[in-house]
Amino acid sequence: MAQSVTCAGCRVQLDVKQDLICPNCNGNNIFQTTSLDGATVPAHFHCYSCKENWRTLPCPKCGTGILASTVKGCYVATCVYGSYDCPEVWTLRRYRDNVLAKSLPGRMFTRTYYAASPKLVRWFGDKAWFKRICKPCTDALVARLKKRGIDDSPYSDKD
Repeated sequence: MAQSVTCAGCRVQLDVKQDLICPNCNGNNIFQTTSLDGATVPAHFHCYSCKENWRTLPCPKCGTGILASTVKGCYVATCVYGSYDCPEVWTLRRYRDNVLAKSLPGRMFTRTYYAASPKLVRWFGDKAWFKRICKPCTDALVARLKKRGIDDSPYSDKD
C-alpha cells in the first residue's frame, strides 16, 4: 500500500488509491496530498480523473468519513516494500520519530521528504525500474539503521 488509512468506523485498513472512490466521478484515482508548511493548504484527497479535492471521503465499507490528514505515508519505502506495516518500514518510521524529529536538520529533511515523495510515488511508484532503483538504497539504509540499534518490531507512529 502506497498510502493507507484505517477507517475509524469499521477499523478496516484501506489503500487510498485502490479503495477510496471519488464522489464526483466514481473513479478510484485518488491520492492524499499534504502541504509543505501544514497550514497554507491543509491535507486533502485529490482525484486525478476529475481534478476535484476533498478534506474527507466516505469509507467504502461503512460510509464513515475519512479525514485526509489521517492517511499514513512513508511513501517510497511503502511503495518499495508493499506495506506501511512491515519490519523495514517500522525501522524507518522509528528513525524518523526518534532521531530525525529531534533535530532541526532532521525535521527539515522530513518536511522536504513529505513534500516530494508523494509526487515521486504517484508518478513512478507503479514502475518496476523505480522499485529496482529505490529498493537497494532503502535496503542499505535500513541495514545501517538496524546496525545502529533501530528496532524493526511493530511500531505505531508518534503523533
